[in-house]
Amino acid sequence: MILVEMGERRSQTGRELQETLTAYPDRVGVVNWTGANLHGQEALTILNARSTTNKLQQLLLLSAAELPTVQYNNRSQGLDWLPRRIHHQQGYDFTNRRFIRRAARLADFWVKKEEFTDEFRVHVFLTKRDNVRILRVAKRVPATDDHHPWVRSHRLGWRLSYVGGAPEPALQASRAALRALHLDFGAVDLGIRGNGSPCILEVNTCPGLEGGCLDRYCENIVERFTT
Repeated sequence: MILVEMGERRSQTGRELQETLTAYPDRVGVVNWTGANLHGQEALTILNARSTTNKLQQLLLLSAAELPTVQYNNRSQGLDWLPRRIHHQQGYDFTNRRFIRRAARLADFWVKKEEFTDEFRVHVFLTKRDNVRILRVAKRVPATDDHHPWVRSHRLGWRLSYVGGAPEPALQASRAALRALHLDFGAVDLGIRGNGSPCILEVNTCPGLEGGCLDRYCENIVERFTT
């Protein structure tokens, strides 16, 4: 059977994936939905075996592949540099006052603040033929009148709209990001700079899946485990 490895996180999406994939008992493999590194279990076929939620490690790998991403450093380089944790989520480290006050001691790394005209989430999946397939594309749009001016997360008044698409350079960067991080699937978050160029922010290895996204992932997972 197809096992969705969720560890202690037990996300709602992980549970929904597992429930759907149990309908395919003749397929055997593991979908790593934890972000943990499961590489080395050669007896099993594992999707996202080298997955990581360490955002600094992601930036290092993306930079090594010469992909467009944010500037980062192990210390602040000025007023426009922001403190971050290696496992940050939903922009909490941008808005947590306690963390910001103690950033010199608590920050794992620092990034230079960017100004984006738009932000997108691009779901990508590596096929059996080693092609990176675009599953769905969403644009971040305001969900509330009091949305945060630049931290475009769900908890701060933004939502994902799956109407329309992203510029081709953003799609190309998303495909390249998946390969640079040695992943089989992921949701690439990226911004568009004023000159139209993309900037990769991170790749989510256990993203929340809305609507048709869950079906797309299931279809592609089953395809990968089909002999």
